Amino acid sequence: MNLIVDRLQYYAHGVGLFGLFVFAFFSWLGTGPHTVGLGLMLLAFFVAMSTAWATLKRDPVFWLFVVFSLYVLGHGIAGDMIASNDSAAIWDDVRGWATLCLVPVVAFWVQGRINRILWVLALAGAGLLLHMAKELPNQWDQVVALMQGLPFDFGRAKVAVGLYVGTVVFGLIVFAPKIWGNAPRWLATLRVVVWLAVLAVSVQAFIITQTRSAWFSFLI
Repeated sequence: MNLIVDRLQYYAHGVGLFGLFVFAFFSWLGTGPHTVGLGLMLLAFFVAMSTAWATLKRDPVFWLFVVFSLYVLGHGIAGDMIASNDSAAIWDDVRGWATLCLVPVVAFWVQGRINRILWVLALAGAGLLLHMAKELPNQWDQVVALMQGLPFDFGRAKVAVGLYVGTVVFGLIVFAPKIWGNAPRWLATLRVVVWLAVLAVSVQAFIITQTRSAWFSFLI
């Protein structure tokens, strides 16, 4: 029996990591694959619950999220009782806030390991940049407006795009030494060139969204 449980947890570990990487890459590219990645993470999390619980129950941040989850649920129930006519809108709001309650699941699979953090940031950044490149042909009118000094939103809310691109810029700067790494000279040079190119594109995208709240958040 123990052998079966150990085997299940071994496979759950691989499925959870795969789900994490799928979730990171497709966060901006489509809700289908993005939801699949989230589902795989959750499924693997529950399979590995014994390991997960042993880790999470000692973490005060986890309990903070538990309290927050209960608050969101209670807020939804109270709101539904007070304004039953707006029930659909209230529970839609609750679902939006409830996604924050999944942060401990993502944190469990990342486990604070630098290599996993780098992979998640790289995949999320690549997915975001691919989304922006995909949106350009669909928004030529905004490209023309951009030349006149107007903001560009890449088909999403400007503030969201600004915050995410700012996170990419921040990650590229903070983890620069890790990204460059110790490698043969030709590979180190290639990494620096790619890093500079991605940083330049990200900074440009960060600027043209013209979201002051994202700029101030980056500075803080």
